[in-house]
Amino acid sequence: MPLKFYQKREISKSLQEKTTYQRLGEILHFLIEHLLYQKIFNPSREELKILITKAISFNQELLSEREYFEEKAYNILSKALKSEAWKFLKDLLSEPSEIYYEIEGFYQKENQGLRPDLLIVKNSVLYLIEIKLHQEDLKEEQINLYLSFLKELYPSNPIKVYLLTLEPFKLTLLQEIKAEGETHTTYGNKGLFHSTQLSIFEKFS
Repeated sequence: MPLKFYQKREISKSLQEKTTYQRLGEILHFLIEHLLYQKIFNPSREELKILITKAISFNQELLSEREYFEEKAYNILSKALKSEAWKFLKDLLSEPSEIYYEIEGFYQKENQGLRPDLLIVKNSVLYLIEIKLHQEDLKEEQINLYLSFLKELYPSNPIKVYLLTLEPFKLTLLQEIKAEGETHTTYGNKGLFHSTQLSIFEKFS
């Protein structure tokens, strides 16, 4: 299977100004997204190392510290893949389910752009998962904005918002909204001005 990474171009901007932890967080972030999106739940040691090497190679400015990032990323991911949080995500993504990542949209009501990390749809439940290296990196206002947007767009669907921290690897339920009335939803323009993955909003059911 060819390896594809969807890292945004801006992550290489002012790279020298970023801390080592920020760089590590970006590498882990995109590796986790790739593993989940491709449903690679049990990669071999060799497969995992190849994925890490390719992720680091994406940014040539990281090559001078390649050994550090390879070792650190491998240690974190190898533990993560044995965790209860990973098992939960694996079960969540069992069929039937849909997964979307780095969804870009615009919320007219708040006049802000949106880009949630992961959105999983299973049995009409919307699972919004925000990925951070550490718990203190979470911005509460960002989560509230995502939640407000989904509530307006799909008022009848249950919504669960999780924080996935990478170090330590842990999944925490932040907020849960239970369905009111019918769970079936139909796409409607409720605050959505633009989305690069607009079709996903028509697939929710």
